[in-house]
Amino acid sequence: MQKACRGVRKDIKRSEKELMNKEKYIQQELLTYVHSIGSLLLLAGAIVTISLSALDFFVTPENFKTFLIYRLIAASLLIVLHFVFKLRKDRVFQTIILFIGISIPTTMVE
Repeated sequence: MQKACRGVRKDIKRSEKELMNKEKYIQQELLTYVHSIGSLLLLAGAIVTISLSALDFFVTPENFKTFLIYRLIAASLLIVLHFVFKLRKDRVFQTIILFIGISIPTTMVE
């Protein structure tokens, strides 16, 4: 009877380890996925920010130079964040960098 219980306990411990390994694997893959997508989005944000200056030229030509300076500063900051983002694959670090990356164009628009 005790041998049967020990066997069941070993099976439970083994399945718990396998479950933890699967969860750890999923978390690691999600972290890698967020890292690659976040890096791409920061670069795309810089490109789109600069590209929208063409609209500024047609909509408010008198403010074009001022808005262009704002857009160049924002795009430069996004590119810097792209390189900082690539330094570490930490979930908290990535979240903070992406939050800052979202805040830069928002601040520029305001």
